[in-house]
Amino acid sequence: MTSEQAVYAQLLLGGEAFVYRWRNRNGIDIRWEYLRPSQVSVFPLDDYSGLYYNATFDSPLVGIKQSIPSSDMIHFRLLSQNGGATGISPLRSLASELKIKDSSNKLTINALAKSVLTPGILETDGGGLLNAKQKSARSRQFMNQINNSNGGPVVIDKLETYTPLEIKGDVSKLLAQTDWTSKQIAKAYGIPDSVLNGQGDQQSSLKMIGGDYAKALMRFGRSITSELSNKQSSSVDIDIKPAIDPVNDDYTTNINTFKQSNTLTAAEAKWLLKKTGYLPPDMPDIPDTTMERSEDIDQNN
Repeated sequence: MTSEQAVYAQLLLGGEAFVYRWRNRNGIDIRWEYLRPSQVSVFPLDDYSGLYYNATFDSPLVGIKQSIPSSDMIHFRLLSQNGGATGISPLRSLASELKIKDSSNKLTINALAKSVLTPGILETDGGGLLNAKQKSARSRQFMNQINNSNGGPVVIDKLETYTPLEIKGDVSKLLAQTDWTSKQIAKAYGIPDSVLNGQGDQQSSLKMIGGDYAKALMRFGRSITSELSNKQSSSVDIDIKPAIDPVNDDYTTNINTFKQSNTLTAAEAKWLLKKTGYLPPDMPDIPDTTMERSEDIDQNN
């Protein structure tokens, strides 16, 4: 995992992430170093007007840096409960639900442990003449026959009837609760469960799912762009189009719609398609022969 991915993963899971800015004497960034939350301690200034940091670096040549000013530390925060000073994980909202889930898991395990663990019932028309020992011996013989049949049919006596058991509906419902986790985590991040493995609203179109995905990305992307804009004193934007429209299908459709409505000219539409790489940048501007032919016809008439 690259350092950028580590930053974003930590931000989503833990609610905050730290990046130290190594800068020269002129204040120009030389490189950025990702720091794990366990390496950083956050403290408020005496007048609570800002923050400063103590950090422990992996390199023994650096060791510990104390009283790092806020300008030298990029501090991404997703959610906060103290006015934005520190961040918390979106998964914190599932604390109560996780306790319920843990109790549900214990209930499921107990129910399965106490359920009848037998593959079926073998009925013998013996008029009740078999005692418990003989019934146990016949059961062992029958199971040995099943295990040694290599998947073949089981032969039983004419006076015997074998009925395999099925999982009861209440036990099946308990097992179905194990699908709880992924959907609840998706809700914590504002993602509809229709995005997860085709579940949820099966009528949702790809465009609707893409829109929901874009909203989720922008919701978390703002926390990144705002911090970078603040620390670098310049406007930083995020481009999510490669993530939601990697082959430019939606983009070209929109460009064509704008052209048909005369919002864009043909030259402007071609320029935009070249800029995104959908058309080769060295593509020559070939005149429209159909337009020239129609002009010649008008002049002759």
